[in-house]
Amino acid sequence: MSSSSEVEESSPEGASESDAVESIAPTTSLKRIRTTRRGISGATDSAIFANSDDANKVDLPRLLHMNDFQVSGFRGNPVVIGLSLLGTLILVIIAVAKKDEFFSHTVITKRWITNNFTWLFIGAQNIWVLFIAYIWLIPKYGSMKLGHEDTKPDYNTVTWFMMMFGTAGTGTGLVYYGVGEPILHLGYNRYVARGYLTFDEISQTSINLAYYHWGIHAWMCYTIVGLSTGVAAYRLGLPLTIRSCFFPIFGKMVFGWFGDVVDTLSVFTTLFAICISMGVGAIQINTGLNMLFNVNQSTGVKVILIALMTVLGGISAHAGLRRGVRVLSIISFCVMLSLLFMALLADDTKYLLNLFFQSIGHHIHTFIVLGSHTDAFAQLGISVDKKSGPQIWMDWWTIFYWSWWVSWSPFVGMFIARISKGRTIKEVINASLTGPVLFTMVWFAVFGGAGLRMERLAIRDGCFARCKIVKDNVAFSSDYCSSALYGNSLASSTARVGYFEMVPSTIRNCSDIRQLSTRTIDEMWFDVISQYSNIGNFMIVISLIAMVLSVVTTNDSGSIILNYIGSNGVGGSVWSRSSSGHSGLAS
Repeated sequence: MSSSSEVEESSPEGASESDAVESIAPTTSLKRIRTTRRGISGATDSAIFANSDDANKVDLPRLLHMNDFQVSGFRGNPVVIGLSLLGTLILVIIAVAKKDEFFSHTVITKRWITNNFTWLFIGAQNIWVLFIAYIWLIPKYGSMKLGHEDTKPDYNTVTWFMMMFGTAGTGTGLVYYGVGEPILHLGYNRYVARGYLTFDEISQTSINLAYYHWGIHAWMCYTIVGLSTGVAAYRLGLPLTIRSCFFPIFGKMVFGWFGDVVDTLSVFTTLFAICISMGVGAIQINTGLNMLFNVNQSTGVKVILIALMTVLGGISAHAGLRRGVRVLSIISFCVMLSLLFMALLADDTKYLLNLFFQSIGHHIHTFIVLGSHTDAFAQLGISVDKKSGPQIWMDWWTIFYWSWWVSWSPFVGMFIARISKGRTIKEVINASLTGPVLFTMVWFAVFGGAGLRMERLAIRDGCFARCKIVKDNVAFSSDYCSSALYGNSLASSTARVGYFEMVPSTIRNCSDIRQLSTRTIDEMWFDVISQYSNIGNFMIVISLIAMVLSVVTTNDSGSIILNYIGSNGVGGSVWSRSSSGHSGLAS
């Protein structure tokens, strides 16, 4: 928990933390944890759930002989906190001092991982899908509660879903990639070199790839970690940390150096997940401010934005889980939903609805093939007919995404566990997969579909020279002009992007129609929503609010999870109040 107010929610009324520590004696099941690999799994229900009480969790680190340090209101694992801070400091110094070398080595390492372990990423994702499907279908597991049978959920279902969705960093990602990813897939994907796909088919493939990267396979990472941590914490009475997930395999080793290593790595991934969210958010917000108020797009502005969002995250963290994250998550989700409906109604509604249902069917049809595709032949780099997909595509997209989702899973998975006490396993699966995946699919159908429609308009009007270019001298692609003009193109350039020497019968102002493939990914979002002349600027403002809320909520919830990991699952220490600042400094 992230503040003293949070501790009060979970501690017996009128009892201080020190009083709780002195009053709790090791129970039978806790002794079993320390002495046997199977631990509490063989204990009675009453013994198990005695250790699930929040009051007992205060004393768990000492009872389990974990590294635990308390002084002047600070409580935490000195090994985990020390190694995390030291490692972060070293990494940031290297990244700043030797930026080019650091980036180069990072790219080389990522490509090496892709070349050697694509099969592992793809295989693991599918194994997780099958595992979750199995426990969802078996009533014995699906009906199991995270807690005692009479444990009540802390939040109502709607609020619970909004908190789960809002703290996963998806708000920032969906705004950043909502238009950009389908457009980027349109011009460069694993199928584009074949040469026989129509523009319609490539457009559908672009939406389908976005569904794959943001769909069931992606959210599965969060569900797996959330359930593992939730069962360990609320069924077995173990500390709410990532190390507890490994107890059934490694036994009491997880309470020693092995567990410290696991939790340290979890702190790293959580901290840099927050950094990514803040960095992407700052880039996107800076672009929006530039379009609205002509604010310079510079590193200095982005640093100021990160600092402001860090301060807001710190304020929210002090407000606690119920008054901070819960409130921000509800507001953030409602803002995202309003953006979605505004775009749906302002654009070609029937086209977007057609695209959504068509894309759902296409995704179901290709689910198994797409989910198991590793680009085995393309990665050989031996093309004999010049129609192989790009050798680097998996590294740029699918493996990058799976690495991203997996790196976020300790943070988001633990947060899902934290807010899911009293829920059944089946409820957690439904909430963490069905709702977010469906919302994401609607989002890409609406905003990705709007982007694809604008791209087609730009190509058509560029080929026919219907537009008078009055803004940024936007160029148009000549690839499809021969088809668009039925063989009568007078294009003066055969390059991919060129200008056209045609004498149009009528010229109209098309400054609101951009060929998105000639723009940067952070500009594409604002290009699409600014075309809605009546509400364009208003939607830009709402988008900026949505991104700020998403980043702040992610920062806040991440700080809470850093607090739990750093304090051996106890929460409520000074560490939580400073972790928001740590992530801001690292960003």
